[in-house]
Amino acid sequence: MTTTAHPHGPRPRQRAAFFVATVLAAIALGSACGSDDGGQTTADPQSAATAGTGAEQSGQTGSAGAAECQSDAECLMQAEALVDAGGGVVRLARCAEVSCEIIVERDEGCVTRSGTVHDCALSDSQILDADAKSSAVVSCDEAQASSGAVGTCVETSVTPTEYYPRDSAEWQGMLVEKLDAPCEDFCGMALSCRQMICQPCTRDEDCLQGEGCALDHCLLLDRLHCRSYTDCGAGELCILSGYTGGTARANEDMCAYCNGGGGGPATTPCQ
Repeated sequence: MTTTAHPHGPRPRQRAAFFVATVLAAIALGSACGSDDGGQTTADPQSAATAGTGAEQSGQTGSAGAAECQSDAECLMQAEALVDAGGGVVRLARCAEVSCEIIVERDEGCVTRSGTVHDCALSDSQILDADAKSSAVVSCDEAQASSGAVGTCVETSVTPTEYYPRDSAEWQGMLVEKLDAPCEDFCGMALSCRQMICQPCTRDEDCLQGEGCALDHCLLLDRLHCRSYTDCGAGELCILSGYTGGTARANEDMCAYCNGGGGGPATTPCQ
């Protein structure tokens, strides 16, 4: 069969097919250029920002996750500050995983970053191990303050225990500590509840029914053999036998008696 060419070029159906093929080829070429681009892929700006944030969170940029020291030079500066404050020579200054490891040799021994003094005959690792086992909290007394120790300190002074006073002529054992514990009608430690505070008794009326008062304490009446040294013989003192363990009132077995003069046999022994 003989095909006659159209005098004015391809027919309309052929032109449409040619146009579609051209468009598809252009789309394929553009996709290849965008994905290849010389072997490099253009990163999405948001993805890049997220990746950067992840690196910072991992501590690799020295921001919030960074360790206390970054280099040995920083630790050397801290060691030299200790030398300036208290003398000596730098024996060790290096940046460890957590913080600076510092040892300064002085006349009194090898001082670490915490201000603790160690025997210089020990190795560096032995000194650091011993220092790690010691408390990180040091005293704020003058010696520690002058050493230039780095770290937290606390006052080591202790407030002395305060007791209710008792006539100096009386026995001075089992004095009552001033705790001001609140109460309604009952107290432990053989004390009386007065003005809603547990405190020493001063008379029988301060105690519970069936009790009497001796040497600031409430005792069962049948175990109350004296109330004061004035109830005893010459040179004797009225003393208490001690608290009863394991009970709320702590006075069930407590006894007041005269000590028989300087520790001798009791005039009125407790049964």
